[in-house]
Amino acid sequence: MHEQPAALENALRGRLLGDGRVEFSDWDVSDTQLRRFQRVQIVAAGSAYYAGLLAKYALEDLALLPTSVEVASEWRYRPQPSDSSTLTIAISQSGETADTLAAARRACEQGSFVLGLTNTVGSTLALEADGVLNLHAGPEICVVATKTYINQVACALLLALRLAQARQTRSSGDLRELASGLRAVATAQHRVLEREHEFEPLGAWLAGHRAALYIGRGYNFPAAMEAALKLKEVSYLHAEGYPAGELKHGPIALLEPELPVVAFATDAPTREKMRSNIQEVCARESPVLAVVSEGDT
Repeated sequence: MHEQPAALENALRGRLLGDGRVEFSDWDVSDTQLRRFQRVQIVAAGSAYYAGLLAKYALEDLALLPTSVEVASEWRYRPQPSDSSTLTIAISQSGETADTLAAARRACEQGSFVLGLTNTVGSTLALEADGVLNLHAGPEICVVATKTYINQVACALLLALRLAQARQTRSSGDLRELASGLRAVATAQHRVLEREHEFEPLGAWLAGHRAALYIGRGYNFPAAMEAALKLKEVSYLHAEGYPAGELKHGPIALLEPELPVVAFATDAPTREKMRSNIQEVCARESPVLAVVSEGDT
């Protein structure tokens, strides 16, 4: 986890230019080719799938490209029609995930352009894909994806910026502002990691419960699902990520003092909606751990 800021800077280096433009030295693609794509489909597994969900938000918001995200083990047995106007993004840290490889091969057979996002140079995905974006995260030495997940999201955001640049769906001013925000993330990561001692009591408190519910809206919804997966993987506690707007459609029945709710309520257009969701949780006496933007009181 402490390698995340350096890994992120490696992913951005040489790709995110000073004027906000994005260029990929490992994928020589022209604006003309990028403008041919009319839709995007993403296939992945595990944490890479949640990175893909975040990518979907960015691709649709910035490049205005309709995007679907599928669990690779499902898509390979019920592939959606695709052709040369479809960009298929296969995300795999190792580049050897069997279901993701099978899905990528099926998409290639249908005539789709397959772009691999992988952390392993020379992997099967890197060799078989039509184009490759390397994560540049360095070796992932723990069971759970930490820095590689961050770099999967970062590379997906770079791709969304590149497509927006080629398709001219955002102004140059917008692209510069977004690029500046992306560059600032590594510094923010450093600041959070320097405060890790403050989070230890929260971890000890969470460990005293049998399960946890994670909620979010917008970009924070996939983040909530990934956070729930992390808790399951490292602690063997049951955790579930859920869209906060769906609380009333099932999860609300589970709320009680023994079920903590981790709520992602950062500064976003849905912040007030999230505040309302948190009030609903509090009314049912579930303890809330809120993840908010700095300075939010």
